[in-house]
Amino acid sequence: VQGKIFTLSLTIDAPDMIEYLNDVSIAAAGTAIPYTKSCHSIKTVQATLQANGSGAETVEINKTSPLAPSIKAYNAAHTAVSGATADIQLKGY
Repeated sequence: VQGKIFTLSLTIDAPDMIEYLNDVSIAAAGTAIPYTKSCHSIKTVQATLQANGSGAETVEINKTSPLAPSIKAYNAAHTAVSGATADIQLKGY
């Protein structure tokens, strides 16, 4: 049509990826989170520390490498410890 400007927009929606990992063992040096589902981007990682004898009181997730997140467990002095386990949930697309 002469004199008209048309705009076309395209939205691509990738399927959501959610993966649950139970009882992931955590090394003092940190552990790469062993997810198995394919994705292009990991948006959130949540971890719940399990009861353990390692003295771990908190866990921290490192997402510096977007598709290779890792987890570490820390004691009350914020020293990384081994022997803890965590349940982990990853969300992405």
